[in-house]
Amino acid sequence: MQKIVFPALLLGVFLIMAGCRTGTWHPNKDQSEWGRDHAECEEIIRAGVRDSPETYDVVDEVKLIRSCMEKKGWRKK
Repeated sequence: MQKIVFPALLLGVFLIMAGCRTGTWHPNKDQSEWGRDHAECEEIIRAGVRDSPETYDVVDEVKLIRSCMEKKGWRKK
């Protein structure tokens, strides 16, 4: 019995995880444009961080890049 339950449980967890969609989407842009927008946001944010590096840490940088992407219309799935 136990030989059947564990694999079945493992398969169930895998299927649930596979069903969860992650990533981003944009209502008006193709997914291929994400990389270009992200690179542009990184460049803008990192230029600001270089101007005053003592003000920002890595977490702030990630949050600012995410905010920039949201302003460009990208949303989480």
